Amino acid sequence: MSRHDCHHLLTGFKSWEKLLMRLAFYGYLLIGFYAIYIESVAWGLGYLLFCGLGMIFLVLYGLCANCPYPYQFSDCLFLPYNVIKRLYKYRGGNMTRLDKIGFMVVFAGTILIPQFWLINHFKLLCLFWILALPICIAFPIYYCRRCRHFSCPLNKVNSALQT
Repeated sequence: MSRHDCHHLLTGFKSWEKLLMRLAFYGYLLIGFYAIYIESVAWGLGYLLFCGLGMIFLVLYGLCANCPYPYQFSDCLFLPYNVIKRLYKYRGGNMTRLDKIGFMVVFAGTILIPQFWLINHFKLLCLFWILALPICIAFPIYYCRRCRHFSCPLNKVNSALQT
C-alpha cells in the first residue's frame, strides 16, 4: 500500500481543532513563563527567549517549513498557515537530523523547563498540565497516525503502512 492509498490521512484541520490546539499550546507556554517569572525575572525571560528563538529557528524552520499542511492544504494547527508561508519557503518535506533533534529539544524543553518552578505553584502546575496533557495525548493517538508530514519524527503513518 502506498502513502497515497491511505484515505485516513488528514488533508486539513477543523476550526475547533485549531482553536483547542492553539489555546492549549500558547496557554501552557504562558503559564510556564509566568510560573518562572514570578520566581525569577531573569529565568522567566530566559524561558521566553528559549521558546521564542526555538520556535523561530528550530520549530518553524525545521518542522513547519517541511510540513505539507501550510503549503499544500492551506492549513496549520498552531499558526495561521499564511504566517508560515510568508516567513519560510517550503523546504520539500525532508527534515534533516538537525531539524528533528532541534524540534524535539524545543518541544520537550517547553514542557520540562517550567516544571522546577511549577512545583512551587500547585494551581499553576495543574492548569499547565490541563493544557499540555491534551496536546501530549492528541498527537500520538490521533494526529501522528493520520499526518501527511512523513519526515516528522513523530509521524506514525510510515510504520502503519508497513503492517
